[in-house]
Amino acid sequence: MKRDPALVPLSRQHHDGLALGVFIRRGLSESDPKWTLAELRAQALTLWDHEYFGHFAVEERFVFPVARKAIPDPSLVDALLADHEELRSCFALLQRRPPEQCRALLLQIGKRLVRHIRREERELFQALQASLDDGAMNALGRHVEEQLPAMCLSLGSAAT
Repeated sequence: MKRDPALVPLSRQHHDGLALGVFIRRGLSESDPKWTLAELRAQALTLWDHEYFGHFAVEERFVFPVARKAIPDPSLVDALLADHEELRSCFALLQRRPPEQCRALLLQIGKRLVRHIRREERELFQALQASLDDGAMNALGRHVEEQLPAMCLSLGSAAT
């Protein structure tokens, strides 16, 4: 199913998260890695600070409440919120640990982030598109378009 324009900004950011997952997996699995643990850690923390911290906030403020009321299985929202909390904890731990102690945590973050994004794209977004009428989807899209730049440094916001 083609992605509704209301959800495209979030899907674009999902692409960045999937890319981070691949970057981590490849960076840690190669016998002669191109990147150090410090570089992989820095890349993950940059994505978190500049994009995903705000991305999660927009989803939690606007997308998840709409989804909870609209989709056939609102327990999906609870599972996705639990993912957000787990990922927040992982990124907080990553921030505190020195790079040489981050290998397992980076792998965990990469796997969890990819799994979470795929679930949002394949299940949540599909369910929203099937459940919301054009007016509700457009209203959701307006909120997303207005809030993402204010919450995500990667989009050139003034957020701190």
